Amino acid sequence: MAFKWPHESGFTLEKLEFSPDVALTVETSLVGALPGLKLEYKGNDSDKSDLSLLYKIPGATFTADFDILNLSKAEASISTGKGDFTGGLSALFSSNADSKQIKISTGLGLAYTVPKVGFAAVRAKDNFSAYSLLLSYSSIPKVSVAGGVDYSPKKTLGTIVASYSYDNSLTLKAKATTEGIFSASIKKSFEKKFAVVGSVEVPRTMKSFKWGLNATLG
Repeated sequence: MAFKWPHESGFTLEKLEFSPDVALTVETSLVGALPGLKLEYKGNDSDKSDLSLLYKIPGATFTADFDILNLSKAEASISTGKGDFTGGLSALFSSNADSKQIKISTGLGLAYTVPKVGFAAVRAKDNFSAYSLLLSYSSIPKVSVAGGVDYSPKKTLGTIVASYSYDNSLTLKAKATTEGIFSASIKKSFEKKFAVVGSVEVPRTMKSFKWGLNATLG
């Protein structure tokens, strides 16, 4: 059984749920305490009690998430943008009560968009020990191409994806990685929101193929 109740003050009981074994789950939100501020709480009666914050001001957005039950995790980020440039900073704090280890991880992201042409983005994470680069190009009618490289001390992976829309009802996609895996799919949309997707994945060894067929309605 689940229940939802909004109040004109800005407080909303998003979910009050009882499972068959009478376990309780609660989700609430609050807006209006400050302009641009939204608070959310999600918890249960056993092992979860999380508080999140979203605060928007002109030119910047700040987010934060806290584990207020075990005090074992906290995340925060701030993002901003000007013109075609956007950027953001993030930080993660986590602790392990058993090993008494504390971990702090920081990250940085920057992106540049050329309207109707494409965009480029770079991201650093894990205290600048891992990096990601993403590029996209979409100025050719009906065609879009994107590529990315993920680097970490353990592994480097490159991916390229291309899609072609023949018309509003037929889309072809292809993807290849530096690990030698190639995949492709075709999607055909029909009337009344009915669509069929066929896909295939081919590994570098060519020893096995993965086929898929999916139909959706609505």
